[in-house]
Amino acid sequence: MRRLAPILIALLMVVLAGCGGGDDPDPTPPPIPTSTASLAGSTATDGICQVTIPDDWVDDGTGRGQTSLGDRWTVFGGTIASDDAWVRAIELVKAQVGTDGATVDQTDTAITITQANGRGYVHRERFGSRYCEFSVKTTADRSAEVVTEWQQSAATLQPIQK
Repeated sequence: MRRLAPILIALLMVVLAGCGGGDDPDPTPPPIPTSTASLAGSTATDGICQVTIPDDWVDDGTGRGQTSLGDRWTVFGGTIASDDAWVRAIELVKAQVGTDGATVDQTDTAITITQANGRGYVHRERFGSRYCEFSVKTTADRSAEVVTEWQQSAATLQPIQK
């Protein structure tokens, strides 16, 4: 084991050295890891972004459709010109959806809003100069299990690689 320790340390240093920053101010991000192992389904897209939806959801083929309960879901994306534009996009979605008891979870590159009583869900994420959004709208209270299904789909959200 003592002979392996220096080799393992050298390997770790090589791996960590590859994680450093670069000079490219707007690198194209790699696809995000997906959690589709527990989500059987199909890919839905608007031509810019994609998400995996459960097999029992309806895909209208336009980045939108209905869940098995009849709730409306949408996936779409666009470009973000700057950090300021991203901040404005986040503030806009918070103003539109993040009200009346909604839960808002935000990082530097993503925002997730779950409306009170499972009445809706939005996940918007930035991927360099692009963003993608997955949302579900409903007029009925939805259980935590239903919201979890929405979250599983949102976890697969990513831009289409060009």
